[in-house]
Amino acid sequence: MPHPIEEKLAVLRRRVRLLVIVRGLSAILSALLGATILLGLTDYVLRFQDRGLRIMASLALLGALGWAGYRFFYLPAVVRFRNADLAVKLQRRFPGLDDRLLSAVEFIAQAEDDPTAGSPGLRRSVIAQTTAETADIDFNQAVNSRPAVHAALFSIMVCAAAAMLAIIDPIASQTALVRLLNPFGNAAWP
Repeated sequence: MPHPIEEKLAVLRRRVRLLVIVRGLSAILSALLGATILLGLTDYVLRFQDRGLRIMASLALLGALGWAGYRFFYLPAVVRFRNADLAVKLQRRFPGLDDRLLSAVEFIAQAEDDPTAGSPGLRRSVIAQTTAETADIDFNQAVNSRPAVHAALFSIMVCAAAAMLAIIDPIASQTALVRLLNPFGNAAWP
């Protein structure tokens, strides 16, 4: 059975992971739709006849998708939030904990009969004191959800812009999308 401190850290870890996923998916959607709009409008205005330009536009779209996926989803997803890492961050947010939270987390991870870990009584005392001190602390206060919220709101705005363009001129929107997704095709502007 996990210790109450470990349970609170697990809840915090899940919340951070959720925010990372929301921010990452929002950034990917924004980059994909934003690049599609920009490249589609460029093709609409300039009427690319050269297949090489259409291929470069399609590759630019793939590049934007790859970059956003790597930068905003892959890199944050590979970060591991160990209990000790979370404890250090929480101690910065709640300075009254000093180093006790990190010590308690490390003591909890050690075996009770580990002869190199120091006095078992002292370790139990630090764990009990820290558990009592953190009982009323909401660890979620240490999480800044603003970047994920801003990314989600921005992706909603980009989706709304794409929807407006599709409503205003559905045939041109469809033609731009077809030409962008299939640069070797024969789709022409009306």
